[in-house]
Amino acid sequence: MFLLEHDAKRLLAGYGVPVPPGVWPGPRGEPDTCGSDAWPPGACIVKAQVSGGGRGRAGGVRRAQTPAQAVAEMMSISGEETRLSDGRRIEGFRVEAAVDGAIEAYFALVIDAPSGRVRVILSAQGGVEVEE
Repeated sequence: MFLLEHDAKRLLAGYGVPVPPGVWPGPRGEPDTCGSDAWPPGACIVKAQVSGGGRGRAGGVRRAQTPAQAVAEMMSISGEETRLSDGRRIEGFRVEAAVDGAIEAYFALVIDAPSGRVRVILSAQGGVEVEE
């Protein structure tokens, strides 16, 4: 089972971990599916939700200044889905408030099939190259 970033952030927020406010506007960016009042105000980040890494390098994470621009970015990314994460299908999008000056961290639970155990990966830094 792969947990998408949007689902993980909802779970973390439920436990009091601060995450940027965000919405799930449908698999192809339909803004009416979450209500226009639910969209983050101001600049936002559009993130393709795929079960794998490499979205930033593949163009699956983009900044938008308005909801209309966010929808346009989602439509553009949807047309490029075979490039994202080794051709994995885009499951949907997360549109979240842009946060300037925040500290980004990385946390993952990975199943290590040969050992039959779960591997915990933590990094004090996040970003495009974090999986490296």
